[in-house]
Amino acid sequence: MNPKKGMGLLILLLSLFLFLISGEAQEKRGGGKGGEKAVKSQGIVGFTASRAPIDITSDSVEANQKTNTVIFKGNVVAKQEDTTLYANTLTVLYDQNTKKLKEIVAVGNVKVVQLEKRATSQKATFDQDKNEVILDGEAVVREGANVIRGERITFYVDEERSVVEPAKGGRVSTSITPPPKGEGEEKKPKEGTKKTPELLKEGKKIYGQACATCHGSNGDGKGPGGSTLNAPPTDFRKPLKEWPNTKGDSQKIFEVISRGIPNSAMIAWTQYSEQQRWALAYSVMDFSATPTKKAK
Repeated sequence: MNPKKGMGLLILLLSLFLFLISGEAQEKRGGGKGGEKAVKSQGIVGFTASRAPIDITSDSVEANQKTNTVIFKGNVVAKQEDTTLYANTLTVLYDQNTKKLKEIVAVGNVKVVQLEKRATSQKATFDQDKNEVILDGEAVVREGANVIRGERITFYVDEERSVVEPAKGGRVSTSITPPPKGEGEEKKPKEGTKKTPELLKEGKKIYGQACATCHGSNGDGKGPGGSTLNAPPTDFRKPLKEWPNTKGDSQKIFEVISRGIPNSAMIAWTQYSEQQRWALAYSVMDFSATPTKKAK
């Protein structure tokens, strides 16, 4: 491939608006730019109709003009406004003549996060022409405490509906949590669970699974996912009193883990039990308490 042509192709592709619904797709549906009908379909598992550009980071990028693809490989993080996608690889397929986006395929440990919405699967396909999103392989969609699980989940954006399919011989799992009694009332969290070595060990395990992507494995706030966020993740190595939102107060840390932070990438981790959330709170506080990991 001619290096200059290859670089020009990458710049062209990266200037496209890669997440699910482009402005053209909205116009196909008759909503027009900013039309009311188009707006209704925004926010399906975190995918938006925004025309904002997308920032993508990965270990490597490969452009192939013969197959009309650009492939991002290794620790892929794609960020558009308040929506972030994580995957092992991300393949972008475009039309050879028009250079318009046709399909995006994310493969391997796929995770999409938008505020309290989260979707995970082994593969995610975004079809621009059909306006469909397909999550394949242990697909799970969460919003707050509500969870839907299936082998495949298909979102028909134009029709504003979705279909959940189980694995062969299996069944679909749905968990819906009713709102608390009393409109607007909040359940007051219980006093903190006592910190023990076993609880701390459990918290560190959960941290590695849920938090290290953004906050870093050593709590420095420099994980691969954190670099794409508008507001950088908290550096847990700093003195507790310097932590934003919580000032190191264990109860407030627990509440942030339980409720998330509005208008940020910090979601509510309600899939974990109360004890597990306390374990996570103690584990992040431990970064600040460890002398060898203090921030400069």
